[in-house]
Parts: sequence; structure tokens; C-alpha cells
Amino acid sequence: MNDEPQNHHDNPTPTPPPLPGQIFVRPGIDDRPDLDKALTPEDKAALARLTIRQNPRQPEASGDRPEVQAAQMSAEGAPMAAAARIDTAVPNLESSFLDLRDPMVDADGYRPSATEMTRMNIGFAAGAVLCAAPLGALNTVILPVLVDRFAGVGRTLPLALLIVFGVAMSVLANAVVAVLSDHTRTELGRRTPWILGGGVVAALFTLPLGASANAVILTLLWCLVQIGYVMLSAPIAAAFGERIPDKFRSRADAYRGIGLTVGQLLGAVAAVLLLRTPGVAIRLCAACFVVAAVVVVLVLPRERSSVELRSRAIEQHEFFSRYQMPKGAPNFVRVLVARLVMTAGVSVTGVFLWY
Repeated sequence: MNDEPQNHHDNPTPTPPPLPGQIFVRPGIDDRPDLDKALTPEDKAALARLTIRQNPRQPEASGDRPEVQAAQMSAEGAPMAAAARIDTAVPNLESSFLDLRDPMVDADGYRPSATEMTRMNIGFAAGAVLCAAPLGALNTVILPVLVDRFAGVGRTLPLALLIVFGVAMSVLANAVVAVLSDHTRTELGRRTPWILGGGVVAALFTLPLGASANAVILTLLWCLVQIGYVMLSAPIAAAFGERIPDKFRSRADAYRGIGLTVGQLLGAVAAVLLLRTPGVAIRLCAACFVVAAVVVVLVLPRERSSVELRSRAIEQHEFFSRYQMPKGAPNFVRVLVARLVMTAGVSVTGVFLWY
């Protein structure tokens, strides 16, 4: 009989069992089966067919937030479109509904009270009325009357050129104001100085419209009015996207859309009633621009200071990046063409009825 001790490898030291509670199995985590082993190839193929592959689009580089100037008062052409409340609207790319942030806070993380929300609804709706009224009066009645005085029977071409140059100036001004407004750092915030300045600029260049000597000067002044209007309307649209929480944005947008509709209607009616005294109508439009800026600033809760926001240099590509066509989006191109044709049809009908 061999009494020598056995080899260590032949007789390993027994491992004591774990104490109660020493090993904690997290329910749903540690005891979860390995899906690669538990699922059959047929199950994996079925799951692959049901998987939604998302390619999220990043916010444009021209603004700190994608909803800033996203619409740019896009309802001006067809304001009733903004009044329609649809639950399947295009979401904000930085929306709290997409990244599970609190939908009751704004883009800066501030939770407005019920009183502040009421003030914002009233402020943006009133601003929409006061901004759309003078523009509707000028576009629909006053400018065609002034062009008719200069050109008479041949008024069609000067009026068309006035509209073309005005639209081109508006597009260029949008690209510039959007970026400069985002980079503004003042104690009054980023949008408030532009809103006040835009109301004053639009009013100053509206007043000389009635004293224009010919269609060329009228067109030049109208382009300058467009710059002032963009300075006024673009920051308002930016503030709307920044300060309205996602939870209440649908209702606030409906109020603003209705305000645009009412404003255009009131502006056209007032211009027709004052058709025999165009000077009074023009001064009333100029006053509306100033009042719009003041009302928006006073009714809305005070904008927070932007001095402490991180400053960065303005890059050249920011100005027109928001006008770039998205790649690989044929549906966007079809919708764009459809809206262009629709807007052109509405404009042609309006001009035909006017003449």
C-alpha cells in the first residue's frame, strides 16, 4: 500500500460553495438567454425583415437648432397650412421626443410656467398678425397701385421684376440673418435685438415707398423693406422654435398660422379701404412693423442673456448650407416640385384676378 501523498493535480483543493447572497443575478440581465444561440436561423431572418434601419439626418450647420428659421414664416404663401394641426408633422431633429428629453422644457432646458406659455401663445399669434398685415397690404394692394401709376398699361413687367427682386433679396437676407442671429451675444439675448432692429428698418424703408419717382426706386426700396422684414420675422420664427416646448408646439403653431391668415386678411381689407389715400396706408404699414416688434418683445417672457453662450467663428459654408438639397431623398424633391407648382398656380390666379 502506497502511503505517499498524491499529486496536487490529482487531488485539487475543493472550492467552497458561494455564500448566500454572494452571487447576485440581475433579473432580465444576467439570466437573459444568448439570442445567437437561442434563436434559429429562421427566427433571425424573420427579425431582420422586421428591423427598421434608421439613418437620422443631422441638423443643418446654418443654425444651432434645426427648427430655427426652418419655416421662416413659411405659411406666408399659404397661411392656412400652418393652422392645420397634424400629429404627424415633421419632427424637430433635436426634439425631446427623439432623444427622450423632457417634452415640457424648451430647447435650452427651461420649463416655462402656465402663465409664460399663455404669454408666448398670445405673443407669437399677435406678432404673426402684426407682421402679416402690412406685408399683405403692400403685396396685395399698395405696390400694384404704385406700379400702375408709374407704368400704366405696361405695368405687368415692372411689377413682375419688383416681385422677383424682392424674393431674391428675401432669400439672401434669410441666409445672412439666420447665421448672424445665431451668433449674436448680448444681454438681451440673440433674437430680441434683431426683432427690434428689424421692425425699425422695415418701417424706415416702408415710409418712402409712396414718394418713389419711378419703378426702379420703388423696387430698390422694396428690396430694403424685405431686408427689414427678414430681420423681424426670422428671429421670431427662431424664438418660436427655441422657446416653445415640444409638448405645446402643435397648439402654438396653430395659433401662429391663424394669426398669419387673419393678418393678411386685415392688411388687404385695410389697404382697399385706404386706397384713395395710399400715403396713409403706407404710414399705417410702417407703424405696424414697429408695433409688431414691440408687442412681441413685451408680451413674450424676457429672453435670457446669450453672453454666456459659447462663441464660435462664423464659417462661410453656414450661410447657404440650409438651402442645399438633401442627398438620397427623392420624396423631398417631389414634394418641393409639387409645392412650387402649387404656389405658382396660386400666384398666377391672384395676379390674373387683380388685372
